[in-house]
Amino acid sequence: MKKKLFSILAMLVLICTLSPVSCVLAEVPHLINYQGRLTDTGGAPLNGSYNLTFYALAFIMKL
Repeated sequence: MKKKLFSILAMLVLICTLSPVSCVLAEVPHLINYQGRLTDTGGAPLNGSYNLTFYALAFIMKL
């Protein structure tokens, strides 16, 4: 009985100790890699250099 109680207590201490660590390590990346193919309207790949602009939009959704 004492072994089981000790095991449960040890698991709870371990979970409570490691939970804040996982929150700290889960941060937003500063760089997002994106790879794709640039094609014309017929689906043929384009060659050369092109200027592209990407927009990242953020919004707050209230429930």
